[in-house]
Amino acid sequence: MKVDTYETKPSPGRNCRGRPQGGLPDCRKAARHQRIETIRAAAALALLGDEEGKFSENVFSKLFKELESRVMRDSVIETGRRIDGRDLKTVRPIKCEVGVLPRAHGSALFTRGETQALVVTTLAQRG
Repeated sequence: MKVDTYETKPSPGRNCRGRPQGGLPDCRKAARHQRIETIRAAAALALLGDEEGKFSENVFSKLFKELESRVMRDSVIETGRRIDGRDLKTVRPIKCEVGVLPRAHGSALFTRGETQALVVTTLAQRG
């Protein structure tokens, strides 16, 4: 993966705006997370350690998460598109199914994109 900007000296205050070549990362969630993990591993190799000028794991993790959020947010603002390719006004459709568990008193499965929620209700007698 090619990154537009790269610095080898660790500095928490530097302007880190490296982006994957080709603009937005992959719209598929699993592939996008794999690419981010590859970048994280390369950065950790260069920036983690006990030597002077290197970061501890805790500091590195916090800074990497902040950088990841900033890069994603900047990309959305600059391109007008979310990370999954949708514009800013498009809402993903939600699919709702009820009665998915036959032995529960009530159940529903809600699906939006790659996110799912299973809701179950079971009633009990008093006493």
